[in-house]
Amino acid sequence: MVVNKTWHPQEIFSIDDLHSREAGMFFTGDGKNISVLMAIKMCFRIWKFPPGTILAEKPLTSVSIETLTECVVFMISREDFEMWIAQDIHLLRLVVHKIAYKLYHSSHNRDARLFYPPTFLFLYYMLKFAPAHNIEKKGEIILQKTREGIREELGMTVKTINRTIAKLKEDGLIDSRKGKVVMSQEQYQMARPRSGITYRDVRKRMKKEIFEISGITCLAYEEKKPEYLIIQPINEPHAQMLARQVSFMINNTEKGFLLIAFLVKNWNHDLSPWSAPAVFGKESFGDSAEKTWSFIKEELIPEAVKRYKLENDGSRKPVLSVILGGYSLAGLFSLWSAYRQDISISAAAAMSPSVWFPGWLEYMKDKKIQVKNVYLSLGDREEKTRNEMMSRVGDCIRKMDEWYRKNEKIESVLEWNQGNHFQDVDVRCGKGFVWCMENLKCKS
Repeated sequence: MVVNKTWHPQEIFSIDDLHSREAGMFFTGDGKNISVLMAIKMCFRIWKFPPGTILAEKPLTSVSIETLTECVVFMISREDFEMWIAQDIHLLRLVVHKIAYKLYHSSHNRDARLFYPPTFLFLYYMLKFAPAHNIEKKGEIILQKTREGIREELGMTVKTINRTIAKLKEDGLIDSRKGKVVMSQEQYQMARPRSGITYRDVRKRMKKEIFEISGITCLAYEEKKPEYLIIQPINEPHAQMLARQVSFMINNTEKGFLLIAFLVKNWNHDLSPWSAPAVFGKESFGDSAEKTWSFIKEELIPEAVKRYKLENDGSRKPVLSVILGGYSLAGLFSLWSAYRQDISISAAAAMSPSVWFPGWLEYMKDKKIQVKNVYLSLGDREEKTRNEMMSRVGDCIRKMDEWYRKNEKIESVLEWNQGNHFQDVDVRCGKGFVWCMENLKCKS
């Protein structure tokens, strides 16, 4: 059953108007009489239909579209569409291919917008635009696009685009003429080495390994000549974003590093310095941080020294400076480790750490910190929570920052990020480790 509806220019139409609980597919035409087969082709070209909702077994899709010219909407019922893809393997493969293609590119573009600075994204855009418009022959190219047009292609705000253009002009990499961006051949040659690192270059620069130590899974990213050994406790969700964290790090520092992350089996138990009652849900906190620290000191570091040939005197101790860091409770664990007398780390990076933990402030004021550098960070919305215990995190981390500046002879910083506790975890971790590397003098 195919139904149609005429859209008029500037009319906003939602799938909900066609009862999207029953809609299996919809697509648009140009107002002319077109066949169903032609409409299907247009459907895949325009890509505004909800078969992904059906494959995901979700009951409802809601998408709003604003029309620019009068057109016709066709709809196939959900029942008919489900029957169609069940009986026609060729259509099913076509649908899956189109969904996978869109997800692949949207994921890549999202990563680029999240983990690369605006200057890189704009330069990368210009470096693709310039040769396509014969800059070698013309001597210069003019980007004949409005700020709004650039915004649509790069996914930045107009304000960010204007700020980025001003910065690149200041660096002498572009010019402007009558409001349009201009790049000369000389600027093009200058910009090429400044354009940053692509994902393919990341894979070439870093060697990834997965191995086990005493049944604990470790994920390692190694450069050929690392200056720092970074150790990071992670959970399963963080393991999925670790590659993006590493991408951020190598695009924001020239320092070489070997990062070894290990999967924590029982988060609340293995990273807690002492027992504490549950603050959300029913799971309380254990007291196995001591065992986790012993694993790092007695097994992980010696294995890293042996596997990556980090020693130069035959000992089991690395010649590199060691940075221990983590997120949330792993951040608290890293801070607790920084007070150990049997210290084997030089810096601690605590991103959005659980410093609300009962008894933590009293502990840190009673002990002497053993590391040279401490990085602290927190999201500006993390303390705005209804959980009474966790809402203390902002006050606690401010007191820590003040204590370190007044009472400890170390270099420390407190950086505030936008968002709540679950926002931009990999970027925040990358920023913390980069700060430590940039501010810590390496041994070698």
